[in-house]
Amino acid sequence: KMESLTVGWIGTGVMGSPMCGHLMDKKGYKTLVYNRTKGKADDVVEKGAEFKEPQEIAKEADFVFLMLGYPHDVEAMTLGPDGIVQHMKEGAVL
Repeated sequence: KMESLTVGWIGTGVMGSPMCGHLMDKKGYKTLVYNRTKGKADDVVEKGAEFKEPQEIAKEADFVFLMLGYPHDVEAMTLGPDGIVQHMKEGAVL
């Protein structure tokens, strides 16, 4: 059921925070968020998102969105030594 989906959002800066917030406003999914600078996630946390570490998000989320600055950031977050791909639950979408 779409209503019971959990969305993970990694990167809640200038672009990520409003996009994540919009998804929360329109669909009401349970939302887990992470940002290197925790304070940049405050807006979406105040709307009801839960701040978690990326690996925890990967284990719980059905869909994971990344809004990161550079290709090397994406590579490190997904495929690095503790990248999220190795922690994602079966059937999850990145």
